[in-house]
Amino acid sequence: MRAGLAPFVVIALALAGCAPATVRGPLPDARAAARAESLARIPAWGFDGRIAVSIGGRAGTGRIDWRQDGESFVIQVRAPVAGESWQLSGDASLAQLDGLGAEPRLGPDADALLAREVGWPIPLGAIRDWVRGQPHGSHARVRRDADGRPIEIVESGWRIEYRAWQPAAHGLPDMPTRIVARRGDDDVRVSVAGWRIGSGG
Repeated sequence: MRAGLAPFVVIALALAGCAPATVRGPLPDARAAARAESLARIPAWGFDGRIAVSIGGRAGTGRIDWRQDGESFVIQVRAPVAGESWQLSGDASLAQLDGLGAEPRLGPDADALLAREVGWPIPLGAIRDWVRGQPHGSHARVRRDADGRPIEIVESGWRIEYRAWQPAAHGLPDMPTRIVARRGDDDVRVSVAGWRIGSGG
């Protein structure tokens, strides 16, 4: 080693020894798993906001209030411009649609009932997960950000994009506030005004 270089080498080694170690947080997959566990501990939840649906050549917009408690759900949609207001409720074995006539409409499958009576052939069971920022099945393709939150989910022919998030608060993790789901020419958009824990109104 040249004598003239020795002081610089010593100084470089000393600085390297004093440099703080880089501390890394949980990786995105670990953060995603922690978020999924947090949501699984909240069986009763709800949100209110706006929904816009364009599907099969039929379009509609309105206010939406979704309440979920395990498998039981109540979904209210109010579309004053179109003069429509209806409520879909039920569980895994029975669904009831109120507001489209004098008598309630009943059916064993909420998806089929909504498609037949309202003209919205959308997968409610999957949307229940997608709207919370979760894939519905194990074969979904998910692209995540550095915090483990989904940027995009591709599943069952649908592409779900997450465009805005609400920071973690009041016992909830980060929650989506702008969701766009597309399948071909079909389009479902949800804008969440507020999330809540519990099935009450």
